[in-house]
Amino acid sequence: MNLKNYILKSNYTGVVDADRYIYIYIYIYIIIILILCCNASSQSYKSQILFNSHVEGIFHRADLGELYPWEKYEISITCPSLIWPWGYKIYKLNPSAPSGLDLVNEQWLPIHLGRPVQINSIAADSTGPGHYYLLLASCTDIGLSVTNGFITVDDEVCVGPSTTWDLAIKKFTDLRAEQYQIERGNELAEQNQQREAIECYDYALWINPGSAQALTNKGIALFQLGEFEEAIDCFNAALELNPQSSEAWIYKGHALAKLKRYPEAIVAFQNVPNKQDIPDVWIDLGIAFFNINDFKNSTNAFSKATELNREYKETYKREISRAWNEWGKVLARQDNPCEAADAFAKALSVDSRYLDAIRNRAIAESRCHILQPVANASRNLTN
Repeated sequence: MNLKNYILKSNYTGVVDADRYIYIYIYIYIIIILILCCNASSQSYKSQILFNSHVEGIFHRADLGELYPWEKYEISITCPSLIWPWGYKIYKLNPSAPSGLDLVNEQWLPIHLGRPVQINSIAADSTGPGHYYLLLASCTDIGLSVTNGFITVDDEVCVGPSTTWDLAIKKFTDLRAEQYQIERGNELAEQNQQREAIECYDYALWINPGSAQALTNKGIALFQLGEFEEAIDCFNAALELNPQSSEAWIYKGHALAKLKRYPEAIVAFQNVPNKQDIPDVWIDLGIAFFNINDFKNSTNAFSKATELNREYKETYKREISRAWNEWGKVLARQDNPCEAADAFAKALSVDSRYLDAIRNRAIAESRCHILQPVANASRNLTN
């Protein structure tokens, strides 16, 4: 073999090998993409079994429940009987329809050899959200209707044998339904339907147990129902997931204050990340400090609140004036009448009709006038 033929042969073989490797890489790439897509598809839904058992009779009615956006049903029906036809109908609740229901899907199986029938067409994005019912029957002249608010079976002309069905019903929920359930819960909470809102938040947590927002909102709903211990549990769980949640810290503080656990409430309010910009937090701190007789910190917190929002001086007039009055009493007991008089004056600057502060200020000022010359004389002697 001369050099020319050797080079040509080598080049030719190299091209074939290169092409072969390119095709192999393409096949591997396609397989990887398919695997990733399958995993993404399988992980994008969470499923729950609504029913999986035998049912029998001339007919059977199953309440499929509420189908929300991002959800779908998968229904498998097997009728072991080989000699008698049967069928199914699927209805959707519709109060404006004459019967109160809309028929959305049906099938009659005159000859069936016991193979499972799959119904995969009931999905919120196709048939719409709503409340669904399934009817199995061994005769065609049968249906459902709403009577006095109850779903009833119309079977006056139904003649057929008692039939056995193997029925399996699954509901699949897209993970994107989490945000929908949270928003739906918020709407219900705004309508003072806290129990229903909690059901939505629980559903969101079933979809995503790590949803700090669902835990926080559930805690707020429990707080509004007066279930403070349960609310605190929710806030603690939410804060483990998101320690920077101002909302969870604030409501945890409120729940602790309701239980009169004021030192813990103070810690919660102090942990609010951006409390420097939230006057309500300083009001909450002022009240909590007041309730443990820490009047100095109480007045400091109220002062911060009124710096941030001057309107609060009027809104929380009673709380602020009481704090300054009590702090003045502490100073008076410490034999600081002049500072006490200033504190009482600040109480009166908030509420000029506060009788206790008026009386306390007069006493403190009189003592201050008496003690002031003595203090001045003492300073002169020292100098």
